[in-house]
Amino acid sequence: ASFAQSLIKKLDRIERIEIDIEDVSSMHIRFPESPRAGKVVLTANNLSKKYNQRTVIHPMTFSIDRGDRIAFVGKNGMGKTTLSRILAVDLDYEGELIRGHNVHLGYFAQHQANKLNGENTVLKEMEEAAFSTDKFTQVRSILGAFLFSGKDVDKKIKILSGGEKARLSLAKLLLQPLNLLILDEPTNHLDIISKEVLKNALLKYTGTLIIVSHDRDFLKDLTDKVFEFTSEGIKQHLGDITEFLEKRNTDSFRDIEIGKSSTPKPIKEPTPSPPANKNKNQDKEIKKLQNSILNTEKKIAEIETKLAGMDTTLQDPEKYKSLMNDQAFFTNYQSTQQQLEAEMQKWENLSDTLTTLQANQP
Repeated sequence: ASFAQSLIKKLDRIERIEIDIEDVSSMHIRFPESPRAGKVVLTANNLSKKYNQRTVIHPMTFSIDRGDRIAFVGKNGMGKTTLSRILAVDLDYEGELIRGHNVHLGYFAQHQANKLNGENTVLKEMEEAAFSTDKFTQVRSILGAFLFSGKDVDKKIKILSGGEKARLSLAKLLLQPLNLLILDEPTNHLDIISKEVLKNALLKYTGTLIIVSHDRDFLKDLTDKVFEFTSEGIKQHLGDITEFLEKRNTDSFRDIEIGKSSTPKPIKEPTPSPPANKNKNQDKEIKKLQNSILNTEKKIAEIETKLAGMDTTLQDPEKYKSLMNDQAFFTNYQSTQQQLEAEMQKWENLSDTLTTLQANQP
């Protein structure tokens, strides 16, 4: 009862305004000032993880210092999300993980949306989270930045889509004084403007940041270290994502994600020749996979060209202004990004299958 009365008093002092898309694009939203953490934020000693006897994270020892800004990148299935969950104390593990002095952790991942109160409205969920902070009067502005405006804020959480719940979980992080942020694919359900608002807030954020993302443009200038997840383990690199790609002699983030490597194949020991008909069937399957990979690469190139054209349009101030209220454009942009992700995943699956078949060839 006392909470409700205090909430009503605070609400009475707030001017109710609607946030339009022009306002959102120029917002200067920041994470709250956080308490100072100890010099070492996290220490891992022989940290590892297995799923049903399959080792996902090989034993590793490392430390993360106050102010580190780290990007987790690499081939899918190599443990990026697994390690982020372990560091966020969201998954069990083997070995030792020590959290430093006065660390206040904030964690975002798609499954975190399940921790929202389904009976709350969007607005109430945010107001409850902001009640004891100085961000209470900014709740509606933050919601607007994450695509909740007008009647959207009065929707009950239980009827929201998965994407809407993810955006709400992300918005809640902007209310708390956190000095360690772990974000797993935070841009998946954001439009261009929301992504820009989040990136600007993260650029001003003074705490420790760990971010899992496949979005090169979003990662640019956000981090100063890269943890590269490979089949040989995790490799650490100094510098941001641009420097990392330069060292790898590639402009394509996709090459890293699909695990493209110039390492020569190991020489195989001779094995008995299989029956001729088996060789013939295998050759057909390899040829079929190679054609599928070529077709997928063409689709990826077409989609990337389309996205590049849309990006060029958005970088033109006059054209961008004319598109501010064109929701169809932004919906199409997001849909095109999702198509690209799907084709890249398809390419990776086909390539893995082809590599396996070729490795078993006589």
